[in-house]
Amino acid sequence: MRTYLCVRVLLGDQYFPTTKSMGTVDIRPSRNELPFEQKALLESLKNTSPRLESIEKKCRILTIVETNKVEEAHQESQLLFEEALDMYEPYSHFISKNQLSKVGYILDLESFIIIPLTDKFFRPQRNSSFSALVIDEEYPVIDLYQYAYSLARFGYTGVRAFVRAFNWIRKSQNELDVNIRFLFKWIALESLFKLQSSDDIIPYISLLLGFPLTKHERLIARPIIQALMLIPNYRTWRSWLVRKLQFMRSLRNNIVHNGFRTHETDKKTMIRFLKILTSAFSCAKDFYLELVRDGYVESSDIVDSIYTKFDLRMIDRAKFNITNSFVLSPYDTHFQ
Repeated sequence: MRTYLCVRVLLGDQYFPTTKSMGTVDIRPSRNELPFEQKALLESLKNTSPRLESIEKKCRILTIVETNKVEEAHQESQLLFEEALDMYEPYSHFISKNQLSKVGYILDLESFIIIPLTDKFFRPQRNSSFSALVIDEEYPVIDLYQYAYSLARFGYTGVRAFVRAFNWIRKSQNELDVNIRFLFKWIALESLFKLQSSDDIIPYISLLLGFPLTKHERLIARPIIQALMLIPNYRTWRSWLVRKLQFMRSLRNNIVHNGFRTHETDKKTMIRFLKILTSAFSCAKDFYLELVRDGYVESSDIVDSIYTKFDLRMIDRAKFNITNSFVLSPYDTHFQ
């Protein structure tokens, strides 16, 4: 086994002025690179992405792996990088888009031979039998996102669902078609709350938006429910939301079964749906992280306990969703 440092250039409009760590993966600025590293990256740029703009100010993503071959080091680092980027989305509030470029290098930390990445590293591998790297070392916890990510390697179903959900959210950010973006956001929420194929996630989405249905309403403290009912037209908005979510569920199935063909739903309606799902996922990730912090790591336990995080703050969330998520404004251009 040899030890390799794997480095890739990160594309996107988000800049990290200081190093960010996520388990075994770091994202760092480029300003501290040594000349031999810069030379290797420029050689990789010439071989893999000659049309790419300057990489001088782009951040670098890196990790250290132990494998028998350089190719295996590249493959394992690719898995670690993709998973870490899925979890880095919270830092950008789902606005910035970070993507791996092909530009990078692998440094053998024993011989100090540096190998610029070329196109051959990105060709499909046949009969590849490598497994994801498991690191037994402990890393300092910076925030709840990193704490959750550190637990994912133990196979807890709730934490793995959390990681998968962020993967779908990041995929949605890279899509131009609003139908596919809507589908990916819906699937992200399914990843969190759909334990069986027959499960209905509408009660959970409604709960996350501040409108608990019968399934959860009877479990939430009465003073909170009474405060919600004081919101003007609350019951009317709740009925409206249920109808929209039922339509969205039907739309999700139609998109899947019809192969992503354009549907008759107008663009403004789709933008409204994207706002609703974005708001629901924003609350879901907060609730999920709080439950993981409290020791709930399996999907069934988290789903069954999600209502316990519904407190007085949800009154303001319900009001916010009525005025900002359910109703479109002229400034919603970032959803288009």
